[in-house]
Amino acid sequence: MWKESRNGSTRYKDRITDPMTGKKHTISVTLPGKYSRIQEREARALLDARIDDLLSGKESDPNDPTLKEVAEHYFADQRRTVSEQTCIRNYHAVNTLMKMLGEDVRINKLTARYVREMFSASGKKNGTLNEHLVRLKAFLRWAYRNDYLADVSWLDKLMPYPDEESKEELEYKYLEPDQLDKLLDAMTVEHWRNVTEFMALTGMRAGEALGLQTSDVDFGNRTIRVCHSLSSVTGTLGETKTRRQREVYMQDELLKLCRRLDLERKKRDLTTGVRSAYFFSAPDGSPLEYYAFNKYLREIASDVLNRDHKTTTHILRHTHVALMAENGVSLDAISRRVGHSNSRITRDIYFHVTKKMKERDNAEFEQVTLLAK
Repeated sequence: MWKESRNGSTRYKDRITDPMTGKKHTISVTLPGKYSRIQEREARALLDARIDDLLSGKESDPNDPTLKEVAEHYFADQRRTVSEQTCIRNYHAVNTLMKMLGEDVRINKLTARYVREMFSASGKKNGTLNEHLVRLKAFLRWAYRNDYLADVSWLDKLMPYPDEESKEELEYKYLEPDQLDKLLDAMTVEHWRNVTEFMALTGMRAGEALGLQTSDVDFGNRTIRVCHSLSSVTGTLGETKTRRQREVYMQDELLKLCRRLDLERKKRDLTTGVRSAYFFSAPDGSPLEYYAFNKYLREIASDVLNRDHKTTTHILRHTHVALMAENGVSLDAISRRVGHSNSRITRDIYFHVTKKMKERDNAEFEQVTLLAK
């Protein structure tokens, strides 16, 4: 142990081999006042307590991979098995986790207590920490399935953080019918207005809508085949997020919109001589740009809806869930339609909307008198 005096206090240091990483590093404790033997004994006791905590686990096994080593295998597997968009999202999510937990931490030395302490030390909001927990559990369960992690039973100890703020913000994740009407009325750029209305009526992701091909719209069977997605990163056409094909049935108002858009597209093709395979396209036949759409939507929503929260294209997908819920469509049917059978946000919005409907109904019943007295 050695000491350093600074600004009226004394810092005591010691060196230890960290069982979490297998690396040597310095631990310290700072006590107020100048050095004395009594203070030194107090510092020694504090340092020994910290050392005991650190050494309470087993010694590091050099064959036990670090988070960074497992992450490299995970990224390689992701590139083979999931869509480009999902791969990019998971890449950034796991890199953030490594910054929080330490990329050199041995994966089999992780504990619920360690994760909790590192998460708390990050200073992030509970809602953000809950998102990190979801990503961490998915990553570690992948590691378990691929024999990099011996046990994942301790993950059950990691419960979600209380997050009343996120519950209050749920209403900002979708638009009420009158808000959607105001948004559409304020849109002066016709192709963005058309895409916005289309997404609200289909629940499709922005990449799926912008990557939609004319051949995917079947007016005879009143179905839209969802099997492509336009990457917001590369601007190229690829697989959907789930890598599965689904069909969206065209209800009457959606069928009417699609017929109008198809007729306008054919007229434009005859006028300009440009032929495009995209259902929504720029004048030169190229696909519309995701970031331009997102920017336009955010600006209009900020102007006409006075929303402090940032509005993204995903709000239209959530709005579709809310509109379907208000019209009595079951959660299972909505989930199949939007291609999200296990989405937490889909369930949360559905139950939030149906709860509001029940409260509204109860308010109407409250003052009803049926029997004369």
